[in-house]
Amino acid sequence: MDRDRRSHGLYDPRDERDSCGFGLIAQLDDRPARALVDQALKALTRMTHRGGVAADGRSGDGCGLLLKRPDAFLHAL
Repeated sequence: MDRDRRSHGLYDPRDERDSCGFGLIAQLDDRPARALVDQALKALTRMTHRGGVAADGRSGDGCGLLLKRPDAFLHAL
């Protein structure tokens, strides 16, 4: 068995039952950061093999992209 399929750290191959996956990117200091959004979009476009493609066939469809709601801004409208 190669190294990637053996238990190490918190990983245990017995826990693998399907091919689902996700990406999680967070700005822990709660400051707005365009770079974080860019990184999330890049991650989504790399998931095209999972069906995350927009109608144009080139970009991610936004599936799974969750942004903090600008509550104060929306209330001011």
